[in-house]
Amino acid sequence: MYAHGGTDLLIENFAVRPDDPFDVRLDLSKNLRTRNKTENSYVDAVDVSNNIDSLKSVQINDETILKGVSKHIERALKTQGQPKRVRLCVLLKGEHWYEVQLTIPNEYTLMLEVVSA
Repeated sequence: MYAHGGTDLLIENFAVRPDDPFDVRLDLSKNLRTRNKTENSYVDAVDVSNNIDSLKSVQINDETILKGVSKHIERALKTQGQPKRVRLCVLLKGEHWYEVQLTIPNEYTLMLEVVSA
């Protein structure tokens, strides 16, 4: 998920609001709620939260999320055309919003490249 190396963080809640802007919301807070503070997901979540302002991209390789986003994109294209704006909200020690470019480079990957914070 994070641009400073690969991390595998759990997404506790995922939501899409398929209007314009097309909003994608990821709740990563669960990674900070662990008893074992040496766990990789905890350490990575702390690193991401400490450097959240320099977030460059998010890559999601979850089939359920990918199918859900694809379904919402298809509906949006049919009803209102291509959304002019796509935003990402990352919930991790607060709410962090980014303007992003959303791409699906293959059937297994959703990419969200940060355009501006």
